[in-house]
Amino acid sequence: MGTLYVNRINPTTGSIVTVDGHVRVTGDLEVTGTLNANVEDFIVNADSTVLGNTNSDTTTVTSQLTASEGMLVKDDKKIFFGDHKDASIEYNENGNNKLVISGSAIGIEITGAITQTKGTVTLGTDLNVGDDLSLVSDSSVFSMGIGGDFTITHDGQLGATIAGTELHIDGGANINLSASNNVRVENDLRLTSDASIFSMGAGNDFTITHDGQLGATIAGTELHIDGGANINLSASNNVRVENDLRLTSDASILSMGAGNDFTITHDGQLGATIAGTELHIDGGANINLSASNDVRVENDLRLTSDASIFSMGAGNDFTITHDGQLGATIAGTELHIDGGANINLSASNNVRVENDLRLTSDASILSMGAGNDFTITHNGQAGATIAGTELHIDGGANVHLSASNNVTVENDLRLTSDSAILSFGDGNDITFTHDGGTGMDIVSAGTLDIGSTGGSMTVGSALTDGQTLKLGKNGAVETIIAPHGTAGSELYSVTNTAGTAATAIALTSTAGGITLSSAATTAQDAVTLSATQTTKNALTITANALTDGDGIALSTTSSDTASRALIKLTNDNASATGTSMIELDQDSTGDLITANYGANGSAVGLKVKEVAGNVATDATVTDFASFFPANCVPIAIAFRVTTAITNNGYISAVGYELGGGADVDFFTVLTDGVLEQVNDTAVIPFNPTATSIYFASAMNLRLTHNAQPSAGAVRIALYYYQITPPTS
Repeated sequence: MGTLYVNRINPTTGSIVTVDGHVRVTGDLEVTGTLNANVEDFIVNADSTVLGNTNSDTTTVTSQLTASEGMLVKDDKKIFFGDHKDASIEYNENGNNKLVISGSAIGIEITGAITQTKGTVTLGTDLNVGDDLSLVSDSSVFSMGIGGDFTITHDGQLGATIAGTELHIDGGANINLSASNNVRVENDLRLTSDASIFSMGAGNDFTITHDGQLGATIAGTELHIDGGANINLSASNNVRVENDLRLTSDASILSMGAGNDFTITHDGQLGATIAGTELHIDGGANINLSASNDVRVENDLRLTSDASIFSMGAGNDFTITHDGQLGATIAGTELHIDGGANINLSASNNVRVENDLRLTSDASILSMGAGNDFTITHNGQAGATIAGTELHIDGGANVHLSASNNVTVENDLRLTSDSAILSFGDGNDITFTHDGGTGMDIVSAGTLDIGSTGGSMTVGSALTDGQTLKLGKNGAVETIIAPHGTAGSELYSVTNTAGTAATAIALTSTAGGITLSSAATTAQDAVTLSATQTTKNALTITANALTDGDGIALSTTSSDTASRALIKLTNDNASATGTSMIELDQDSTGDLITANYGANGSAVGLKVKEVAGNVATDATVTDFASFFPANCVPIAIAFRVTTAITNNGYISAVGYELGGGADVDFFTVLTDGVLEQVNDTAVIPFNPTATSIYFASAMNLRLTHNAQPSAGAVRIALYYYQITPPTS
């Protein structure tokens, strides 16, 4: 393919010139229609290339446009973006020689990990910065307003300074100031919202809160004010301190009034002094004086209200109260008067002490009467002595005696009222009450202990026949001792009326035994047990600690030859056909019953032996070694098939193995289906030969099968007598 060199082509309108190859134009190429260059690269080798004749012409490049040597846009000419010229870039030569970037109505978005500018950037509309905005110069200034009337200036040393003609912060925002150094406000800081809060500290532990009505509240975990400063509080309304106000300087002064005519002064030694031209305290206020040292009033202290109260102590536990009518009442948790003083009580009316009156001197005396004819004297050792010509206590009064030591009455103490009560305890929880007749009731709200440490105790020794000595609550648990002139009517009973527990009445001996001894004649049984149980036992004896002892041992030494039984069991109702006279449950291998005769060792025992095992699968017989114990007389043998015996190998005969393969079938011969399937059972009585009724030595049990089984298992029980020959 060659190259076409053309100096000038002027095709007619509507003609199409097609060149399949390279077109190189060294002169002018004028195209009044459309020039289609269907190649990847369109190269124009000319100093200047003009596309279009007028500014209304449009040059469209559908592929990429690359300017390897740069692109020149003339002064005051724009590069447009968007089908409708929505945005543009222009160098404004005729204006202010600035590069102007104009965006759409929505704005301009510049994206990138970091966007940096040098020089001055002027924004005519809003600037939205999605991440950090950094002014990296140490002398950078961020300004707002036509005249730059708000600035944030960084000086490279002290940090940033916010300055403005006046700075307003929208009340809907929270201002958080965090700096490693100080944040300084040189002029006024105003929070204009009625609910504004100024807070300090990581946890806002210091706040100044304005509530819109009462004013501002200063709150903090603890508020310290530097002692080198004077604090002037000036307000048209009150200034309130809800908690402690502490002036920590030893020479601090709290003053009030334009001329400081009221002061509270601390001198560092004696404490605080309250001084004023005259000090009036409004009667509606409570005055609390608290100090580690004395509080001194040098002149009169007057409480002029008829209802005034003078109180002392953290809990006001001492008060002097004036009620306006009866006078003053002195009250306190405890009132101590210095023992070096004599107390003279003189009044036209009564002087009343409502609670305790204590004279703490060991030699104190309380005296009454013009001639001191009644005294209560404390001697420091024996306690207090009440002395008088004669001492009468008005029967309408209660007498309370309370002391850590004994109260001793040297002569008679008589309560002459028929309904008199002698009581003990702070709540009168033990009383001795005269019933108005000839008796007395002793009542204790708690535990009543009656004991004798030196001798015996007797209760009811003079009880009259026909009367009773009773212990316990009515209708509950009662013990009644009833002496009587007739022997048959004397009774001792313990009755639990309401208790339903298994131990409703319990006799327990922790270390020793319990003995019931009866001397009843032939007219009465010695011990009678009557029970109303239906589904529970009438008598249960549990002896879990037995080793070689017996659960129940009954013996008699009577030599009488009359017929009798040491144990007699009777079922007195012929309809009770399900009643067994004796039921024995043996969970071990011992005898069910053992009977010993005489003193020569002869004995017989009724026993049961039980074994279980698989039948032989390699022979037509199954042997159980030593199944028959020595000295046994078999009664019967019982079987249960626990696993089916297969291969038609049912048990056809039962006997014992003589040794050497011989066997004796002394039980009945069995047929097919008797002992073969699971849960088949059979009880076979002993049918001995003349020589095999008794086994002197242990013998093997042999089961004979109809055929050799392939599987099967049985459980077998032997019922027999165990014979013990005489030992001497």
